[in-house]
Amino acid sequence: MKYPKKVILAITAHGTIPLYKKEPDDEYTPHFFYLPTGRELSVTKISSVVPGVCNITNNDDVDKNMKYLLNTLRTFDVSTATRDKKKEFLDEAQRHFQEMDKDQARDIRADLSKKQKTLLEKEQKTVADADDELEALIEVIELTQDIESDKQYLYHKQNYRRDTYVNAPRRQGILYKIYHHKPNEHLKSTFDYKINVLNVTGIPDLFSEMNKRRSGRSAHVKRDLNLEEIIHYLYSKKKVNEIIIFDFSCSSFTDAETHEPVMDERFIRSVRKSLLKERLHGGAIKRRTKRNADKKSRRTLRLKLHPC
Repeated sequence: MKYPKKVILAITAHGTIPLYKKEPDDEYTPHFFYLPTGRELSVTKISSVVPGVCNITNNDDVDKNMKYLLNTLRTFDVSTATRDKKKEFLDEAQRHFQEMDKDQARDIRADLSKKQKTLLEKEQKTVADADDELEALIEVIELTQDIESDKQYLYHKQNYRRDTYVNAPRRQGILYKIYHHKPNEHLKSTFDYKINVLNVTGIPDLFSEMNKRRSGRSAHVKRDLNLEEIIHYLYSKKKVNEIIIFDFSCSSFTDAETHEPVMDERFIRSVRKSLLKERLHGGAIKRRTKRNADKKSRRTLRLKLHPC
């Protein structure tokens, strides 16, 4: 299948940012990769959530996002658009998704109060009912994690940060991120749990296109791809020189070895701040200057980033 020189991706799969340790006692560090060189390449990435936060979406949200983008692309051709027209398209898309987030936030806040009430009831049951204590305790832990995920999402909403990376004149690093789906998840929706190429006929899914391994008449599709191999595939195999990515996935931190979530909130905040400051995830921290204010000393982790 022939691709245009400029492509637009919409990622609706699960997303995780692996953190690595050289030694067990070391602090976690994220990895980054460089854009390939040889021909001109630029990558514009718009991230729905900041690092360390899980995006909360359902099939209706995904369908609304995709409907908006596909309708917009009927009148916007990235292949022929001027720089100003492309900026106008990206600005308007950011505003649109931020407004959608405001509506979703109201629903999440209403649901959050119900979850907190249910949590209190389950905690009381854990104390009162000794026979089902273990089962009730598991339910309490799971619901507590769910509530914390909602709170983190609400606190960090309305971002859709954007940044553009190029491979010349100076190569720029991009945060290494993994996208994945569970078995058959991608079959439940037209667009969900996929990496959709929006401006190619048929809207191919890169999970299916990049990872098919044929055995007789059957085909097996690998369920994970990382951002580095996606960019290299489009650049080297499809001869693409500009990639726009709408990343609607989560950006949760996980241990690269165990694949378990990293739960230390103080550490997560420190890594998040450093990643945004270094513009490795899309966008940068907005700096505000306060006059006549007491200076506060805050510990910010200085990342020692290493290419994968």
